[in-house]
Amino acid sequence: MGLKIAQKLPLAMVGSALLVSAGVGIASYFIGSVTVEQMSQRQLQTGATERAAEFANYLRTIEADFVTTATAENTAIIMRDFWQAWGEFAIRKPPQDAAETLRRGFIDNNPNPAGKRQLLDMADSADKGDPDYYQFVHPKVHPTFRRQVETRGYADLFFIDASGVVVYSVMKKDEFGRSVAKGGGYENTGLGRAFRSAMNLTAPGQPVYEDVSAYAPSGKTPSAFLATPIFDVRKKVIGVLAIEMPVVPIMRMMQDNANLGTTGESFLVGTDHLFRSDSLFSEGNDTLVTKYQNPVVDAAFAGKSWRGVTTEYRGMRMLATAT
Repeated sequence: MGLKIAQKLPLAMVGSALLVSAGVGIASYFIGSVTVEQMSQRQLQTGATERAAEFANYLRTIEADFVTTATAENTAIIMRDFWQAWGEFAIRKPPQDAAETLRRGFIDNNPNPAGKRQLLDMADSADKGDPDYYQFVHPKVHPTFRRQVETRGYADLFFIDASGVVVYSVMKKDEFGRSVAKGGGYENTGLGRAFRSAMNLTAPGQPVYEDVSAYAPSGKTPSAFLATPIFDVRKKVIGVLAIEMPVVPIMRMMQDNANLGTTGESFLVGTDHLFRSDSLFSEGNDTLVTKYQNPVVDAAFAGKSWRGVTTEYRGMRMLATAT
């Protein structure tokens, strides 16, 4: 599968073993500061390399699962079925009314609260005269996609038709039934940008990555997306499959400070130098808030190895390395 996503992600991983100046001074008295720093830098470099390999492997796993799902023959059939089911509503109602009918069933009248709406397989129709083909399609596929989201740790999974309407989502958040295309209510979200990028691709199995940004349907929490076009047997794009990237597994991976000591940590930094993960050593969420403006990050983005002493972060003297 290669490193398609791992190579394209606009992220740098920084593994920092942080030493307070007093500790370095005491150790230097007995051993010599140069020796201490060389030993620490070797440990840092090893930790950064191992963490980068772990993270890249995790991304490959996500990519493989996502592409396999998107290119499966039944995925195109499911996309067609959802599109036809949605169309049956729109024939008898204006598209907006059709969307509201399904939103009433799966969101407003869902007996489960937000965050648990995925537990509902079949919604009660408020309008008994409406075609119910959607109610036939949804319970057939929903348990499978719900299980996939839970197993992989995805925040959500979406089917978006070629016009930009989110015709299916596992979690049934506010983007369900809404448009993410230009002119739609969610065009300026990460999901909207991912959809438009995917619609421009010309071959199956090509994922696009949309970098982390605040996502309103998820409570404005930082979210990233993968998306890829779905093709029918005539090689025509009929929609887009997208996932909201996992948050918890990535955070757990970054916050594992094994072999980095009590003051060490690893975190992700974007090309804008803002954090893409949360630090263990702060009270609030650092994602898209805390900035790490340092030559170590710039060198990593340029494909160069850099390591040394920094003082810009956490008000401490640190040994840092980046990959």
